[in-house]
Amino acid sequence: MNNKNAAEPTWQERFGLTACPASVVDQSIPPNLMGVAVVYAPHGDETKTYLVIESRAGDLLGQVERRMGTAGLPTAEELMVAFIVESSADFSPEELKAACRRQVIFAGEIRRALRPAMR
Repeated sequence: MNNKNAAEPTWQERFGLTACPASVVDQSIPPNLMGVAVVYAPHGDETKTYLVIESRAGDLLGQVERRMGTAGLPTAEELMVAFIVESSADFSPEELKAACRRQVIFAGEIRRALRPAMR
């Protein structure tokens, strides 16, 4: 049954991402965790996607801050960051490699879903 009155989940909700203003990303993304982030700007009912970042085995917060500082993006006050993180502290080398592979696949899924909104 297709109910047109039911609210459709946002792309952030569909992918299980947490969203925050880019100006407070340092307070929102825990340090030293790996993950995937999307830097975007909401424009009314539409979204303009600038970056999809996967940290691989590195620090997602550091990757996001570095990329936002060098990508020629609008100011942090205009942007939002949606992210998902996981700890790699107890991972064996094989588990870390598998987690990195999952990130790359997940980031690819996000890119395909957001392709029309990417600049």
